[in-house]
Parts: sequence; structure tokens; C-alpha cells
Amino acid sequence: MMSEDKVNEMIQGWRDTPEEDLKLEGCEQLQTVGAACLNEGDGERLLKFVQDEKNQVIVKSMGCGLLAPLVSEVVKNKESHDHCQAAITQLTKTCSPNKLMQSFLEVIENTDPGVISETILALLPHLQTVLLQLDERKAAGVGLVLSALQKQLSWLPVPYTQQQEEADQYGLCRCCRALTMLAQPFVEEVKKKDENLMSSDEDEEMKTELLKFCMRSLREPLLEADLNRGRKSALWLHAVEIMGILSATKESLSGLLFFTSWRRGTLIDNSLSKESRACLAYLLFVQLISMEGFPAVF
Repeated sequence: MMSEDKVNEMIQGWRDTPEEDLKLEGCEQLQTVGAACLNEGDGERLLKFVQDEKNQVIVKSMGCGLLAPLVSEVVKNKESHDHCQAAITQLTKTCSPNKLMQSFLEVIENTDPGVISETILALLPHLQTVLLQLDERKAAGVGLVLSALQKQLSWLPVPYTQQQEEADQYGLCRCCRALTMLAQPFVEEVKKKDENLMSSDEDEEMKTELLKFCMRSLREPLLEADLNRGRKSALWLHAVEIMGILSATKESLSGLLFFTSWRRGTLIDNSLSKESRACLAYLLFVQLISMEGFPAVF
């Protein structure tokens, strides 16, 4: 790492530079310095930097570059966990939500296969904060994030026995619960709009993204899960939550099961559609989850 005098000189240079003139090169330098600071076990110092009032213009313009090294440190180093989490929280307060969401998506895409669940669980509270801050294209942002997270979760093995599920060695069950918690504010949002008859095009798009999320969840992990009505396991509860979200989209269950053209015109590949429908039928007719919402005549 460069000397402390050199780092201080660089920081002062950024402070003296107008916000519109801070460039990509500076962002890369900040990321390098931040990563080096974390590698030396000095997460507290980096936290002080991002919280310093004199550095807020720097953090607003270039702070997104610190997200990846901060998340990596949270996952691998318990000693600096609190400082790094606090630094990420500060980024969510200061940086542009759109830029920060793109940085989160990059972190998710580049997740180390050995720490998938740890990374996702560390990210989700902050991700929810950022998504709730989006003013425009919120539904698209929620859809991108949910899809990226589910893609990573698809690499985790589904537990087949009660013992495996309770042990949750790979964190799949915890991540499934966290994922539905991430989606919940947006589910409540569309429910409230429907109750008040205030649904807009953006709200309809949000319902579509939530529908896609549910259909992907039905295929992975629920299609492979060992569900039993007599045992309210973590994956059973996940199935109940997914069916609840599906209900909030106002998509007809009979339409999802028996018709190839859905009301929302959702584009989902044919294999996903078939597998998701198979799981939906199983949850409805065998496990009787949300069966009260299925019409007697359709």
C-alpha cells in the first residue's frame, strides 16, 4: 500500500476537485486504497473515511467502488464485520441508488462459489434499502436483483432430508427466507395500490417481476424440495410465502396451470414454465397450499 502521506495527498486532491470532474481513474484508485486498507485489517479507518463530512462529495461520486471489497471483507473477516457493515450502510445513504444497484449486481454476479449464502445474506438488508430508494424503474430494478440472486442460489444443493434441512449446511433455507423478506415491501406496495384502486403501469410491471420471481422459485428450489404438510419445515414455509406472493400478483392460478398465454404476457422459457407449473400443481393439489384461491369452476 502507498504511504499514508501519499493517501492523504490523494484524498485532499479529490476534496479540491469539483464533483463533476471526479473521474473513473479516481474511482479505481479509491477502490485500490480501500481494499488495501481492509487487507491490513483497518476497517475502522475506512469507515471513518466514508463517514467524514468532508468526504461526502467523494463518496457520493466514487464510493460505489468500495462496495465489492467491503462485502468481501464482511464475508471473510468477522473481526471487521461491524465496521464494514456500517460503511456499506453509509454508502446506501450517500451514493446514487441507481449506481449502487449496478455495483450490487456486479458483486452478486462475481460471487465466490464457496461463499454464496454468506454473500447473499450480507447483501440483502442493504439491497432492500437501495431498491426502496429507486424513484424510476423500480420494478425493473427489483426484477434484475431477484433474478441475479436466484441465479446464484441455483448453485446451492437442495436438502433432501429433515436433518439436512435443519442443518442448512449451505445456507439455502436461510437465503430463501431472506429473499422473500427482500421482496415483501414490494408485495405490500402492490397490495395497497390494488386496495385503493390506484394501480399504475409501474405497479403492473412490479406484479410481473414478482410473478417471474415466484415461477423461478417454484422450479428452484421448491420442485426438488421434500415437502410434507405434517412438518412445517423451512422450505415448506418458503412454499407458503411464494404462493402468498403469487396471490398478490392477481394472476389466475387456473390460468397459470392450464393456459400457455398468461394474462401478463410474461416471457419465461418453455422448460421453466413446465417445471414451475408442475410444482404449482403439486403445491395446490397435493400439499393444498393456497387451494382456497383455486376456483371450483374455471
